[in-house]
Amino acid sequence: MDISSSSYRWDSITAEHLGYWINRLPHLRTPFLTIAKPRPGVEHPEFVQTYWESGQEFTFEWWNYSRPGLHRVCTVISAQRLVQLIHSWLDGDDSQLESEQWAEEYFKVKIRKR
Repeated sequence: MDISSSSYRWDSITAEHLGYWINRLPHLRTPFLTIAKPRPGVEHPEFVQTYWESGQEFTFEWWNYSRPGLHRVCTVISAQRLVQLIHSWLDGDDSQLESEQWAEEYFKVKIRKR
């Protein structure tokens, strides 16, 4: 697992630590958090990324390479809800992510092979 926010990097995170960093985003110079994790049998890691917009509003992205080329974006209006979404995803449960209202059902992304 690879986790980064601003100039900070970790290789694991607890639910409590995740909540701390989500709530710290408004105070960082570059208010984003990215978490990548490998999926068995998938070449690219899957990842989520969030960017603090204002107040309790976050842009949230989900790149799911187990379904090739899919990228989803939504707005989450609660730090607590964002922690729930990311924590369930880290536990391997995509059902909460699947239930979100995404801005566009899917964004098609072309994956280039190196």
